[in-house]
Amino acid sequence: MRAALMIVALSFPAFAGDGGSASKPRVDCTLEQHDPDDLVARGKDLTVEPGKKVKDVLVVDGNVTVKKGAVVKTVFVTNGTVTIEQGATVQGAVMVVGGKVKVADRADVKKGVLTLDDGIHVQGQKGDSFDLNFTIDGQSLGQRIATEIIKDMRGCKLLVD
Repeated sequence: MRAALMIVALSFPAFAGDGGSASKPRVDCTLEQHDPDDLVARGKDLTVEPGKKVKDVLVVDGNVTVKKGAVVKTVFVTNGTVTIEQGATVQGAVMVVGGKVKVADRADVKKGVLTLDDGIHVQGQKGDSFDLNFTIDGQSLGQRIATEIIKDMRGCKLLVD
């Protein structure tokens, strides 16, 4: 999960200042499953089944479904959709870059949802939300950032025990 957050942090300099993408640092990362209770995948969908307890879920180019009765600590997805079903629990936050989040009524996402796609959308744990969308050279800032993060994530090495 730390690798994913590092990619997010490293992608932002490409949009700051007038250096543009030429000044963007090179991203070199490894996505690792550090714990048997983590789920990590690239290019496939993952489902957290009812009754299952999972720490971190990290998916690149795929979708995640958290079923009723499942408990997950955090979810991070690039280029996919996260579906949190009624009765499912995410103890931390859900972050989706280049995709969507569907949270059913009576699903419990304790620390909120962040999506970067057509815009930047943050939904807090109490249902309050913040949306930001503006364009740079005709492209949505959220989409621009998401595109860079997805590109970087696709270059990561995937190590699963």
